[in-house]
Amino acid sequence: MAQVKIVTDSTAMLTPEEAAEFDVKIVPLSITIDGTSYQDGVTLSRVEFMDKMAEAKNLPQTSQPALGYFTEVYESIMAADPETQIISIHLTKGLSGTADAARQAALMVEGDITTLDSEFIDARKDSKFWQLRSWLRPALRKKQFWLKSNAFVITRNCI
Repeated sequence: MAQVKIVTDSTAMLTPEEAAEFDVKIVPLSITIDGTSYQDGVTLSRVEFMDKMAEAKNLPQTSQPALGYFTEVYESIMAADPETQIISIHLTKGLSGTADAARQAALMVEGDITTLDSEFIDARKDSKFWQLRSWLRPALRKKQFWLKSNAFVITRNCI
């Protein structure tokens, strides 16, 4: 069975510890507050975001990651193991171009890359990102999951 890697964007709200534990690659969205741009979760933490919001003169603006950022992430994963299957799950295309950028990048990189529109905007408990968290824990610990029809299928003994 091929190795599976998960790629998502910063709206998944995974902690750095969760991302490291499950080897999830996170592509940050850009956030602009009062003319200053930051990378979500990289150059601006959630606490810093809230602090800056409290002082901001204008509402923040977000921007999807650049296509090249996705291609770099996908290419680095495929370079390490060309047999890897990448599942890339992103913020709903109804609000952002992130899922479309991920899809376009996947078409530019050779390999087994499936992109999914989460159809949600964040990691609240009813979202697919929250489901992803609950699925990742047992499945990645046992390395027993695979992709079928654009949905995660977890073996019963993982849950």
